[in-house]
Amino acid sequence: MEIKGVPAVGATTSGTSGQATSNATGAQFVAGHEYQAEVVSYAQGQVVVLRLQDGLVNVKLSGDVSAGQVVTLKYVGGLDVPIFEVVGSDTGNNAAYVAISRAATLIGQFLTKADSVPEIGGTVATGKPLLNNVTDPAQIAAELKQTLTGSGLFYESQLANLVLGSGAAEELRAQPQNTNAFDPAGLVSKQLEILESNAVRWAGTVWPGQVMQWTTQLDREGPADKNPNGSGENPDSENPTTVTSTMVLDLPKLKKIAATFKLRSDGALSVSVKAVEGVASSVLQPALPKLVDALTATGQKLESCLVSPHD
Repeated sequence: MEIKGVPAVGATTSGTSGQATSNATGAQFVAGHEYQAEVVSYAQGQVVVLRLQDGLVNVKLSGDVSAGQVVTLKYVGGLDVPIFEVVGSDTGNNAAYVAISRAATLIGQFLTKADSVPEIGGTVATGKPLLNNVTDPAQIAAELKQTLTGSGLFYESQLANLVLGSGAAEELRAQPQNTNAFDPAGLVSKQLEILESNAVRWAGTVWPGQVMQWTTQLDREGPADKNPNGSGENPDSENPTTVTSTMVLDLPKLKKIAATFKLRSDGALSVSVKAVEGVASSVLQPALPKLVDALTATGQKLESCLVSPHD
């Protein structure tokens, strides 16, 4: 439908896209731009009064609206009278106008664009192997750390650390945000998912031919840590924070292995390794004391270390 304005005297020249057109009321409209208006009064077949740009504008409307309704208009142009097209409206009367901030609009655009990218939501994916060959298991940990810290997911916190005197400017410059080809849509969606789920996910090739999925999640044990008034975190809570890290690999001989490490803020570590039933009992269970010795030798407070078949 179209809305034709009826000013007291004729409007000036029609607007082309991107140009502002003024009418006798002093209002300026830009062709192609959208405007929010509130229907002040309406009667079928009569002049409609709209509140538009902090002023009242008389218009003729082909279509049914209700007083108090908020409509979205697109300015089309017009020689003697400005012409608007209705592109949206609320469904009820006396609807409150909701203003979306520029930041929220930008995030929405990023998420919409990210939906079209064929990636696992929130997962950091690596195409090439982290290592060409494995001579030291510690190399895998170091490469995983470098992959995540250099992914751009934690750019803002790294920038804050740099301002506070920690961190290196060179590492910050190497982040994706500082490259010419940076596209924020996919990265922002991953950052938002991390904030929502408190989990970071990585999937990729650790060495040629070996794929791994790795998830690290932050959670709290017991009831939510709240202050007595029910709001905010309680720093004196007795419920410790737990970081849960799970690695899943499908190995040529051992088949599917899932290793989960739970580290509490009080330093206690729990380890659980799941494997196919035959491997769990004949291969991993006899080797369990070596794992316990290796962990305790580092001074780690080991609470439990278990091997069991997959559920």
